[in-house]
Amino acid sequence: MDEKREGLGGGLPEFHQIELEKMYEARLSMANLRGQCATFFGTANLAVISLALTVKEASLFLFAALLLWAAIILDARMQLSLLGYSFRITQLGRMYGIDGGYYSLLKPGPSMQYVRLLLDEHDPIRQRSGLRKLPFRYLDATSFWFPLSISLLEFLLGLYLWVACGWTIF
Repeated sequence: MDEKREGLGGGLPEFHQIELEKMYEARLSMANLRGQCATFFGTANLAVISLALTVKEASLFLFAALLLWAAIILDARMQLSLLGYSFRITQLGRMYGIDGGYYSLLKPGPSMQYVRLLLDEHDPIRQRSGLRKLPFRYLDATSFWFPLSISLLEFLLGLYLWVACGWTIF
């Protein structure tokens, strides 16, 4: 255990070594949970769409679109949690000059750019308020914009099938 902690940085106090390990473990668990939720909602969406095509019910397309909206909202909340973990891991990395180990394994992307912007902000009140929200421009395209566009297409297709093709709505 001590050998593992020694690899995180020689000048790191034991409290911060343990904190860094726990933060990174929590971040990995949350990332795993995001993947599981995306799989669940994606599978449920496909099942509802296949049911809609089988029974020719336009309202099921609308329900499938709502499922994706639920997934988008849940994932945005999870990204906010990941933001806090990434912020603290990066903050500890900057405090103690850790380049390797856990610190280097953080996924680069829009949210990490936001974390770096928050760390460059020296006002702790602005940092805390920044950690409570993740601006749209820093959301991951695969977890926000892609499902959003698919849900809009499903919604419009449901309306089209109801109005133009005469499918039942309820």
